[in-house]
Amino acid sequence: YPEFVGNTIGNADLEPQRTTMYEIGLQQELTPTIGVTLTGYYKDIRNLLGLEIHIKNDFKKFGKYVNRNYGAVRGITLSFEKRLTDGFGANVDYTYQIAKGDASDPNDDYNKAQASPPIESNRSLVPLSWDRRHSLNATVTLGTPNDFIASLIGRFGSGLPYTPSLVNQRTGLENSDTRPSFYTVDLYCTKYITFNGMNLSLF
Repeated sequence: YPEFVGNTIGNADLEPQRTTMYEIGLQQELTPTIGVTLTGYYKDIRNLLGLEIHIKNDFKKFGKYVNRNYGAVRGITLSFEKRLTDGFGANVDYTYQIAKGDASDPNDDYNKAQASPPIESNRSLVPLSWDRRHSLNATVTLGTPNDFIASLIGRFGSGLPYTPSLVNQRTGLENSDTRPSFYTVDLYCTKYITFNGMNLSLF
């Protein structure tokens, strides 16, 4: 058989992707202005697209889209809220999650078949390409409602997984390494004014 796969074809009989999510949580008021929430969740993702390799006339290979891949996500979120009182408010939430599946890309089997030498497909669960293990968001707000408000917004996320390669040749297992983490900080200010009978906000 030839080493490479030819083109790919669609499939009108594909089933829609189905996600079932289970979630349980607890909300607790610590003081009249401070609350905390703890949430655990699990997602079952089925009918994800994949490519099935076919051989036509005993020599020509092609790929056909089918529902074959599966994913599962589980995680926990802890959030803290301080309502804006006495000129100060804050929100902080942290999420830890694990997202694994058969493949992140519907064309994964096609790409493996096109490699030189071809890479054998496996059905073991690997980290999905959007598997961000750690996420942290924080907002600090200062000011007076309907007058002037300034918010400092910070976001942090751990790196997403990727497959190590060198000169288009894989040097490690699928999604076995992790990209660098990232963070951003934004400042958002709003001033409320009354002009000619209209309530306006400048931001």
